[in-house]
Amino acid sequence: MIKLVHPQIERKIIFEENTFTGIVVENQKLFYRLMCDFVSQCGGSGGGFVLSENDAPIEMSKNAEIVSQFVPFEINRKTLLNKIYSAFEKTAVNEAYYIKTQELISEVERYVMDLSYEFSADFICDKIGAANIIKAAGLRLNEDYDSIIEKIIDYMEVVREFETERMYVFINMRSYFDDDEMSEFAKTAMNHKFKFMLLDSSERKILPHEKRITIDVDLCEI
Repeated sequence: MIKLVHPQIERKIIFEENTFTGIVVENQKLFYRLMCDFVSQCGGSGGGFVLSENDAPIEMSKNAEIVSQFVPFEINRKTLLNKIYSAFEKTAVNEAYYIKTQELISEVERYVMDLSYEFSADFICDKIGAANIIKAAGLRLNEDYDSIIEKIIDYMEVVREFETERMYVFINMRSYFDDDEMSEFAKTAMNHKFKFMLLDSSERKILPHEKRITIDVDLCEI
């Protein structure tokens, strides 16, 4: 079981199936403090949060991600693309693709050398690997979506497939999407068994399956 605690939040945040936590922090200084801690710890530095799995602490930087920018919401992030390239390269030399990959590499090398014969200079060609061909193709994720909500869900799915399972913290997401859109997002995310929480600076309607924690301007936790 995944848990998240912070010294300025009394209750433990527990990530369970078919439910999620929404935290509303009306005190601006505390909201800023929590934001700073999330950003710092997801980036590999220190902070007040402790993320644990089965009561054993785990690193936030490897197991959590903070999402605060929704316009634009970009999925072609360098670290993710590097993992995708790596996965493609491994697949290119597995049993199913090895012969086809080698044939393609040989064909490309012959093509380049054939081009060189059109000129008077003496050329040599470095050996080409699967990585060269994949990178030359400009591989990237499709960014063309009608719905940002759908795009976010797909991004979470791609991260799960190519990087690791993560806990997501969405900052003021409800300022961008109405209640119906947020309900659909939460339902879809829970169906995919994603671990996520919402951190907002103002009170809004409680969504289905949401466990709400509210900290008011006087730091009283409701």
